[in-house]
Parts: sequence; structure tokens; C-alpha cells
Amino acid sequence: WIGTAPAGPGRSTSIQPVDLGLYEGLSGCALFLAYLAAASGDQSYERIAKKTCTLLRRHLDRRRAGGRAVPSVGAFTGLGGIVYTLAHLAVLWDDASLIEEAKALAADVPALIESDKALDVIGGSAGAIVALEVLNRISASDDLLNAAVLCGERLLLQQQPQGAGVGWTTEVASTHPLTGFSHGAAGIAWALLKLAAWSGESRFRETAEAAIAYERSSFVAEEANWPDYRVRPGEEQSYPRCEVAWCHGAPGIGLARVDSLQQIDDRETREEIAIALRKTLQSPFGLNHCLCHGDLGNLDILLYAARRVDDSWWSEAANRLARETLVGIAERGYFCSMQTFMAPPGLMVGLAGIGHGLLRLASPERIPSVLVLAPPAQV
Repeated sequence: WIGTAPAGPGRSTSIQPVDLGLYEGLSGCALFLAYLAAASGDQSYERIAKKTCTLLRRHLDRRRAGGRAVPSVGAFTGLGGIVYTLAHLAVLWDDASLIEEAKALAADVPALIESDKALDVIGGSAGAIVALEVLNRISASDDLLNAAVLCGERLLLQQQPQGAGVGWTTEVASTHPLTGFSHGAAGIAWALLKLAAWSGESRFRETAEAAIAYERSSFVAEEANWPDYRVRPGEEQSYPRCEVAWCHGAPGIGLARVDSLQQIDDRETREEIAIALRKTLQSPFGLNHCLCHGDLGNLDILLYAARRVDDSWWSEAANRLARETLVGIAERGYFCSMQTFMAPPGLMVGLAGIGHGLLRLASPERIPSVLVLAPPAQV
């Protein structure tokens, strides 16, 4: 597929082949097409998915011949996302060779940890932890746990004490340690809680709790939301600036808390979930359909949360919004608010993600949520 990429400040967008990653590359396209084939029974989609997977593996082999196949570890823009994709495809297609490919990639994680500066779910150690845990559910290995522990230790090493709790300085320019799922405290805490449960090591839970304390201290009551501390070139910085999306703001933070209820389920957490879901419901729909920061991402969060907090009101509200969104797409088409002449193909900000979000609305029991890097439904 052909995608777009920023060419740099003051320069036009470049047109280029998509990368290998889950966020906007071959992995995300293959994952969507494979699940579309499984849901629809149309094997033409599976044939395209398998061709995409073959191309992905060819690229990996070529890169491996020149060194490591992927230079970063994250779940969406790094090695972790490819591991996650191969794990799902292995289960969908009953292909043990894909498990071996995923494990071979995972073996590169330890050598990459010391250079990980991203740290977060998107590009860093936090995302790698969850991808490794998914692969371990399918084919358990001490090597996978050991690699995940190294990722956790990297996060503990890089934590920075705050007025309350701890935060992390990542590769994303910001005035303070970020809150939120994709690059911030919510996502890192979520990953550390999974690692604590997997490894049995309390130090990871303690750091996760400290990260949640930092995020909780940043809450902006008048906005009923958490601040987005990113620095955006050319924009005047004014706070509190809050987003309402999976990547930044209440929806993703609520999702992280919901998916961690098995580890932390107390009054404060339940209150935060309710605040986050209310804010998500109040956000304007109809402007963008993508998973990362659009309608289908927020709808997935609402439906995922409603099934886990066991509250029919949330389900009814989410289903109403889902119907309105489907009517809007039928009448006006889908869009991602990209400043380009073409709809990007990828999973998180493009057509594959819109398709995946629609599959989730149609069959949430069969189609796992990529927003929480859920394992295959059969596992």
C-alpha cells in the first residue's frame, strides 16, 4: 500500500510505501483483512491478508540479513506490533510457523531495551510488554517473560518522581510528563500492571500505582478530563488543553482503568471510569472516524467498557451512538481528517482501522479490540 508521511517542518507531505508496523503499516492492514475474512467468510480477503503477511516476512528477512529486523520495541510503531500481528494470524490460520517468526522477533527485544527512549505503548517498552504477554498466552516461554521483565525494568529505571507519583519523559515533546494511553502514564501503568500479574513481582505494580497517582493529580476538574501536555510546533501553549480520544485524554485513560480492573478495582478507579466514559459520550462525533482519535475508537472504548462494568446504561448509550455513526457513514462516507488527497490505508488513522472498528461493532465477541492489544478470541 501507498501511504503518506510528513516530510518535515515547512515541507509538503511525502508519498511512500507504508512501513511494517501495526499503527499504519503492513501489520495493521494484514490484521484487519484477516479478521474481515474470518467474519465475512470471503476468502478473497484472506488471500490478500496472506500476501501481505508474505511481503511482511520478506521485508523482515531482508532486514534481518543486514542486522536486526526492527530497531524499536513498541506495540504500534515497533517490533511489538509485528509480534502481536503474527500471533493473531498464527491463531486465525493455524500456522505454527508464524509463532516461530514472532518468537524470533521477540528474541531481539533484550538487545534493544537499553536504547529505548520512547518507553510508551506506541513505540516503547510499555507496548512491548503487552505484545509479549499476548504471544506468551499462545505459546508460553520463559524467554518471553524474561524479555518483558527487562522492558519493565527499563520503565522503572526511567521513571521520574513528580509532586505526586511518577511520570516519564518520552520522545514526544512535552512541558510535563504526559498523561493518557498512547504516550503517557495511563498506558505505561496499564502495561506494568499486566507485567506484575504475569511475573508476580510487586515492584511493577507499585510503579504502576505511582503513575496512576501522578495522572490523578493532573486531573482538570472543570474540564472533567486530563491535560494534554504535548508541545506542538507553531501553536501557542495554553493549558488546560484536553483531548477526547484513545491516544490522549479521557477515553484512553478510562480504557486503561477498565482493562486493569482485575488488578485495581476501588472507589477512585470506578469514579475515574465513570468520568472518562461520560466525557467520551459528550465528545463531538462525526468529525473523524479513525481508531486513534476518532469516532470508531471512542465507540470501541464505550462498548468495551460497558461490557466490563456491567452497566446497561453505558451499553444503551454506546449502541445509540454506534447507530448514529453508521447512519452518518452510510450518508456521507468515512473520513480521517487527514490533510492529504488520499485516505490512508493503515489501522490506527486509516481505512483498515475504520474497517476494524466496524467489525468490532458487528461482532465484539469474535473481533478482539486492538486498542487494548487484546489476545485472539480463541485464546
